[in-house]
Amino acid sequence: MRLLPPAPCCSGQLEATSILTQGGWVVAQRGKPEAGIVQIREGLVACSQTGSRMGETFYTALLAETHLAAGQIDDAKVAIGQAKDIVEATNERWMEADIYRLEGDVIMCESAKHVNEAESCYTKALKLARGEQARSLELRAATSLARLWKDQAKREKAADVLAPIYEWFTEGFDTADLKRAKMLLDELT
Repeated sequence: MRLLPPAPCCSGQLEATSILTQGGWVVAQRGKPEAGIVQIREGLVACSQTGSRMGETFYTALLAETHLAAGQIDDAKVAIGQAKDIVEATNERWMEADIYRLEGDVIMCESAKHVNEAESCYTKALKLARGEQARSLELRAATSLARLWKDQAKREKAADVLAPIYEWFTEGFDTADLKRAKMLLDELT
């Protein structure tokens, strides 16, 4: 599935870039990661052609997440490195927490030998998300950290980090992030 370009009434380049890139992520989520990756990459090219870097961090993080979901670990690492570079170059930091969470996920996919490095990424992601009061990103980081601690038989510590942020939410319990958090909490109790 490919999303149609925006109608002429809303044909701004930045909007088109957003639709193309986020549409690629949707395509990947619907089971076609290769097609989604191609579309996200096209969106990133379109973004660079606008002369604006607005949203570039987010789009590159989506690319990293999609590569990771497709099992393309090396490509995910490259995209994470690019996203970090963009954060430093643009100071667009609102996705920085998620970039560190994704980096931790990549590390865990590569080798369980680097648990401490992954834990550091998750801890940094959690701290950044809390500092920004970005509850959804905090939930994602806490879920990843809790999963790591669960696997290390640190169940109480895992529940202690995840439960408070999960309990903060009052709606949206049908979203993927909250479903994953709830499933993990159920496993921990």
